[in-house]
Amino acid sequence: MNEMKKTGSLIIDRRRLLTLTAAGVSVAAFGGFATSRAFAADAIRWVSPRGTLEVLDDYPYWVAKKFGYFG
Repeated sequence: MNEMKKTGSLIIDRRRLLTLTAAGVSVAAFGGFATSRAFAADAIRWVSPRGTLEVLDDYPYWVAKKFGYFG
């Protein structure tokens, strides 16, 4: 024990490690003791991630449509 104090290193034994791990898992399982509830929003607004309807990603579709592959 004196050697640990001389070197100044922090050593955690197995019992302490398991105790801290169990405490952390318990707090996480109980949600950190939070009692607030989440409520749904009044309205949902969907925004297209593409920005516009015609984008360069649709180029193969445009070409296939032009050559009559999609009727």
